[in-house]
Amino acid sequence: MINKRDVTFYDTIAYLEEIPEIDVKNENFYGGFALEHPETYDNFIDETIYYPKAYYKIGKLEVDDWIWNIKEIELEKCQLEKFGSTYKDKFKNKKLNNLYFFKNVNDKLLGHFNYDYYSFYFIQLFPCRNITENSKC
Repeated sequence: MINKRDVTFYDTIAYLEEIPEIDVKNENFYGGFALEHPETYDNFIDETIYYPKAYYKIGKLEVDDWIWNIKEIELEKCQLEKFGSTYKDKFKNKKLNNLYFFKNVNDKLLGHFNYDYYSFYFIQLFPCRNITENSKC
C-alpha cells in the first residue's frame, strides 16, 4: 500500500446494544491444536515433552473489576466421528490423530471487553521437566 497511489481503505467497528453471542457445541466447534515439528510442520502429541490444559472463561465487569468463572475443559485426541455432520466429510482425509480437541463443548461465546460480559477459550501448553524415561508428565 505504501507504493500505491489512490489507495482506498475502509474500517468499521460496530457496537451493538445487545451482547453478541453464539452457542458453541461439538456440532459447530470441534477444533484441534498441538505443537508442530519446526522443520516439517507436522503436528505431534508427546506427553514426555509437553502437556496442555484448556479452560472456558466467562467474566462479568463489576465496577472496575472483572469477576471470572473458570471451567477446565477435558481434552482428548481428535476423533473424526466427533466432528459436526457438516464437517466430517471435509476432514476425513486430514491427519487428525496428532491433535488435541475439546472433549465435550457446550458453552456460549459472548461479548468482548467493551461489554460487561466476555467469554473465551484459554489454552496453556506446559513443558515436561524432571521426568524419567518411559514416564509421562
